[in-house]
Amino acid sequence: MLGSKAYGYAVQALLDLAERAPRFCSIQEIAHRHGLPRHFLGRVLRTLTREGILQARKGPGGGVRLARPPEALTLYEIKRAIDGLDPADEEPIPCALDERGAALCAELRAFLRATTLADLLACRSRSRPRPSSPSLSASRRSRPGS
Repeated sequence: MLGSKAYGYAVQALLDLAERAPRFCSIQEIAHRHGLPRHFLGRVLRTLTREGILQARKGPGGGVRLARPPEALTLYEIKRAIDGLDPADEEPIPCALDERGAALCAELRAFLRATTLADLLACRSRSRPRPSSPSLSASRRSRPGS
């Protein structure tokens, strides 16, 4: 139930677009920045456009961008758009075969419904290393005996 490779690519691309909003970005730009296969990513992004998660524009300066703010896009909505409906919706995506699995799937589903693209952006920005201060770096280099 964690998601397909297409779902992973979708989340990477949507985070990329959220960081560059409201600018349109080409599929080639996104694929290049993340080392993703362009044609496969193109199919994923067309699905997201068809589902109303992205807006697309053709021509110079065109590409795709988020159709709504990152706060309004949940991981559950993205997963449903890419991987289809989940067992709670009585569709054929297998999830659990026993009670423990069913409980785990319910927890995961709740997490996906409660987590937005904005939440992931916040986590990403907190986990990125901060650039060191130029004065601190210079003082380290100029210390005798270093």
